[in-house]
Amino acid sequence: MNQSLRTLLQSVFNLAESEFNETLSKADISSWDSLGHMDLVTRLEREFNITLTMQDIIAMQSFPTIIDILKEKGVIVEG
Repeated sequence: MNQSLRTLLQSVFNLAESEFNETLSKADISSWDSLGHMDLVTRLEREFNITLTMQDIIAMQSFPTIIDILKEKGVIVEG
């Protein structure tokens, strides 16, 4: 996962480095509520200059899914 995505996810969900891993899901993060989700959507769109569809937004329930969606949008998420 690239550093900018990692930093964004840690910032949105207020995760310490020790709490972060690339397999986390909505069920694992108490701050991933409806407001946190919309903050995530807004920041992903702004950071990576993409537009997420309603289907994308609903599907984003875990970090692996977010990575897959970003890859589909042409975002380089490795490295």
